[in-house]
Amino acid sequence: MLMVTVPAGARVTNPLVSGAATSSDALTEFHFPDTVNGGKTKIKKHWWGFAVFLNSQDSNIVIGGGAAAAALLAHLGLPGKIVAAILAIGAGVLTACRGSDGIYIHAAWIGPSWCKRQ
Repeated sequence: MLMVTVPAGARVTNPLVSGAATSSDALTEFHFPDTVNGGKTKIKKHWWGFAVFLNSQDSNIVIGGGAAAAALLAHLGLPGKIVAAILAIGAGVLTACRGSDGIYIHAAWIGPSWCKRQ
């Protein structure tokens, strides 16, 4: 059985399943709220990689890790390699980078990725 922690304020829909029962092979979509307090969530594409800005709520989702973090980052349109680089930074480092307005993540195609407060 697949267990996923859904972040507070997120709406989860599953178009393949009606009723309460779901299976791990079912399609589940995460819809994250657009309005939150503290910072902004946006992506800027550069030749070297991506500048990822996560507001305070989205920062908490990514720090929590797991399927919810991967779903959020994919929802933002990031390629799989960049998602893996961000998740590889680790919850401890991301927590240290988090400010009241969220996190800025420098996610490079080559070389280390790093973060700082927004």
